[in-house]
Amino acid sequence: MDFPAYGARWRARAFADTREFWTPTKIVLQIAGPVVAGIAWAVFKPWGGWWPIVQIAVISILGFLALWGVAYMAQLCLAPGKIHAEQQASIALLNETISVLNAQPKISEMEQAQRHLVAEKLATFLGPEIEALRYVLHHGRTHNIRLVEQFGDTVAETASRKAIIAGLINQAMPYYEINPPFESALIDYFTRDRPVKPPSG
Repeated sequence: MDFPAYGARWRARAFADTREFWTPTKIVLQIAGPVVAGIAWAVFKPWGGWWPIVQIAVISILGFLALWGVAYMAQLCLAPGKIHAEQQASIALLNETISVLNAQPKISEMEQAQRHLVAEKLATFLGPEIEALRYVLHHGRTHNIRLVEQFGDTVAETASRKAIIAGLINQAMPYYEINPPFESALIDYFTRDRPVKPPSG
């Protein structure tokens, strides 16, 4: 442990907690309260000059400084426990994050390559064409008429043509279906950062 650094952190934490304890309202009440009380007392008694008021003000300031010192010493005693608790909370959060990361399923280099390849292939697709491919992914073996009904002749034709050329779907006219080697990568593409919309029909 770096004791000089820890000591500096210890004192800084105690000082910060002491400042937090002594709010502006508390300071005003501690210092100004007795002074105001002395002035009010003088109103009902023969005026004895400013000297008693000055004495009360000085005593109030000294009393405040003494109490501030007591609060600081108390916070010095409490600071190590607070620092330790914060460190334990940070360690617990870090361990929880590591556990979550370790719990995530590992994927092979081949699967990573497939996902990257799918993303590159779909970069040339327009939005409606991607939705047509998503439709085939969700419905499995899909008749060409279904694509035409859902997306129109142009989109159905261009989407199926691009997907066949890219090797993403297989064609057995008049049906289309996802090419099995790319199914997992396509599912990842449509679910990771692109929430799946329930297909209509």
